[in-house]
Amino acid sequence: MNIAFKPSKFPTTGTVCVAVFEGNVLSGPAQLLNEKMGGALARALKNAHFEGKKGEVFPVASPGGLSLTRVILFGLGKLDDLKFQDAIEGGASLVTYLRQVPDRDILVMIEGIENANLDNGKLAAGMASGLLLRGYDFHKYRTQLKPNQKLALEDVVFSVDSPKNAEAVFQKEEKVVEAVLFARDLMCEPPNILDPETYAKELKNLSKLGLKVEVLGRKDMEKMGMNALLGVAQGSSKEAQLVVMHWKGAGNNEAPLAFVGKGVTFDTGGISIKPSAKMD
Repeated sequence: MNIAFKPSKFPTTGTVCVAVFEGNVLSGPAQLLNEKMGGALARALKNAHFEGKKGEVFPVASPGGLSLTRVILFGLGKLDDLKFQDAIEGGASLVTYLRQVPDRDILVMIEGIENANLDNGKLAAGMASGLLLRGYDFHKYRTQLKPNQKLALEDVVFSVDSPKNAEAVFQKEEKVVEAVLFARDLMCEPPNILDPETYAKELKNLSKLGLKVEVLGRKDMEKMGMNALLGVAQGSSKEAQLVVMHWKGAGNNEAPLAFVGKGVTFDTGGISIKPSAKMD
């Protein structure tokens, strides 16, 4: 999915998405569309179960008075209480609806929307992050997809007050999104493809980003007395691996921070070799 930030320009075709706040308070772009539609947008909201709350989405197909394909209203909750996480969730809610339609490109008009907690650029960057996160799919091993199984959306343009500001914020947030999607890809791989050794190799590739990556095999762990870890893995045909990654980004006088976790590629869990009649 391609994300772009551009100055405001009223659209003449395609699908346009605009924000509504709790209590059906129209944002500036939504008010503009409502005027172009002769007030039809506001009238439609009065007859709908839509209140502008977080997560709500309300589509209007072939809006009268315009040559647009559809207008999509999305709720962001209370404007005064709008936070970055709300922007992420707003983008996620939007893409959830867009899975139902064949639109390949959309315009999200959010210029002029901001409060003391969230400026316009951060709102756009947050929504873009939510779109990418919720728009994630893992179809690597599928040979055929039904039309509703694949997100058609390819290009998203945000019309904002300052494209440069939005791009600067999004560049940082995009790195977080890429890391999350990388972790999801690893999680979705089947255990016959991603075993401890291939998992460790994937993590070793992160050294290109400046991380120091050290991989300990069975003999290394035996020398260090890691018998509990080795005991758990002794029934596997694949050797256990311990990966240690160092990132020295803090100051010399700051205390180190350690994240300790387990990357289990296969867990037998409740598998039992007993016939069902003999199970207790």
